[in-house]
Amino acid sequence: MRWWALLAGVVAGCLVAAVAFADTVPNTSPEPTAAIPVPKASDLLVWRVDSSRSRADFQILALAMIPIRGQFADLSGLVSRGHTLDSVRVLVPMSGLKMRSPDKRRWALSDEFFDAERFPEIEFEAALAPTQSLAALEVGQGIDGNLGMHGSTASQRFKLARSTCDLREPKACELDLEADIQRSRFGLDRHSFTLADTVSMKITLYLEPLTP
Repeated sequence: MRWWALLAGVVAGCLVAAVAFADTVPNTSPEPTAAIPVPKASDLLVWRVDSSRSRADFQILALAMIPIRGQFADLSGLVSRGHTLDSVRVLVPMSGLKMRSPDKRRWALSDEFFDAERFPEIEFEAALAPTQSLAALEVGQGIDGNLGMHGSTASQRFKLARSTCDLREPKACELDLEADIQRSRFGLDRHSFTLADTVSMKITLYLEPLTP
């Protein structure tokens, strides 16, 4: 299943990050310094994104005043906490797009906008150092990561808008992430005279803890 593959990727990413950090710490003592312990899979706390309830809502203005709205369903991903690294990965499939107008949905998925046939997913991925621990993140603070969309990847900050999560314990919870995305940074620059460059997106995640 997809979330097992994502879990394997998260564990591997944490191991690589910990080893890289340990290798770059300068040794100023004449005696060999102890390596930073590499977290084991059992040291991780991992949550799966509940695809049946999670969603991503977006809005873009046409002619500077007419809102065009849509919602993506069937999101997947993982949130993890480790000793040296916290991470977030969310996949948003184009196939899950819902819009009130079938004609607008067809247009949004066409090569005139998202070009879903060539670029079937949006992906947000972020890795946080211990000083930016997910458990310590407060509403209004940002998560800096990389957003992949329409064949391009660029840095993107999502703000934590709401959270019921205490990520120090493996319990089910919810959180909302919001961002204003400049679509031109991702090659979505068609119809610039009629459509605003800013796309407002809100990602609502329902997280379920994974047990070993």
